[in-house]
Amino acid sequence: MGSIDTKGLDSEKRHPGFSALGDDAHLAGAYLASILEHSGDIIFMLNEEGTILSFSKRGEEILQYSEKDIVGHPVQAIVHDVEAFENALSVCGKKGRVIVPELAFRNRAGTPESCDLCLIRIPNGQKDDHVFLGIGRELHCEKKLQDDLTRVDRLAELGRAASGIVHDINNPVAVIGEISGWMEVLISDASGLRPDEREELAKAVRDIEKQTRRCRAITRQVLNFARESASEKRTFDLHEVLQNTVQFLRSEAVSKNIEIVLDFMESPPPVQSDPERLEQVFINLLSNAVYSIKEGRTQGGEIRVKTSKTDGMVEILISDNGTGIPEELHEKIFELFYTTKPSGKGTGLGLPICRNIIEKLGGEISFKSEPGVGTTFFVRLPVA
Repeated sequence: MGSIDTKGLDSEKRHPGFSALGDDAHLAGAYLASILEHSGDIIFMLNEEGTILSFSKRGEEILQYSEKDIVGHPVQAIVHDVEAFENALSVCGKKGRVIVPELAFRNRAGTPESCDLCLIRIPNGQKDDHVFLGIGRELHCEKKLQDDLTRVDRLAELGRAASGIVHDINNPVAVIGEISGWMEVLISDASGLRPDEREELAKAVRDIEKQTRRCRAITRQVLNFARESASEKRTFDLHEVLQNTVQFLRSEAVSKNIEIVLDFMESPPPVQSDPERLEQVFINLLSNAVYSIKEGRTQGGEIRVKTSKTDGMVEILISDNGTGIPEELHEKIFELFYTTKPSGKGTGLGLPICRNIIEKLGGEISFKSEPGVGTTFFVRLPVA
């Protein structure tokens, strides 16, 4: 076997700690140093006293330190729980290997950075001397994913609770409706009332009946939206689905002084798709539009819903004149769990779910946006 050329393995210069492995391990140390230079984990080497001999480039990035800030200093300076780390180091010295779950380092700003840490004792071939190798797997992404999933589960529980609340509301609303009908009969048959009094009472009862019907319509919409149903394609009137969706959110828009304008083409072609799934998409896009306008404008705004036919597809445009999306975020908004909304305002699930639904229905979804001008989403669906 020919000799191995180590030329170009300059990474060993950044990791002088590997010289502690002894001259016989020089070649292996050079290759190992090169591998660790490009690792995605926090990797470091300590001497017996706990002084840092080398630190991986990724570790420097995570903790926001440079090599000169770390190498040659005691590891305790960057460990959040010093006692737990020293106990782990002691156990590793005796047993040769130890795993410490969720041990936190401290970055330059003083913020804990948690990782699952594995410590390994490595003899260097010189008497009883040894060094410690630490490998830390960052937990930031895993923790964020767990937090997001917990929030999603909470939202799902809230949806189930909302269904029960809607049923509870429907019962007293039904009683109010029955009483208002009974009152209407009493007013019409009552004697001793002046015509203006009779009309005033009758109008009050009609208002009660009107608001009762409105409550029933709202609760019915909530139940329809929350109800789980299997995906089913059928031919339907796209404009009717859009109108129902707009009606679902109109009260929220009105409360924020936002006008929703419907610009429908005349006699739309029939669409064969899943109206319940599409309603979910439209509600999400319209909700985002309302939020964008609310955040970006001090006085009202406008959302336009337009339909047209192009290249054998029905196209639905949902436009707003809100804050818009910065260009550097355009490639991220369909990523799972990515959201531009502050914590507690968004889950980062809406747009990825929308795209998944539209693509499974054989359609396309895209957008254009300009900061300070607004955003337009394009949903294209095949004609039946």
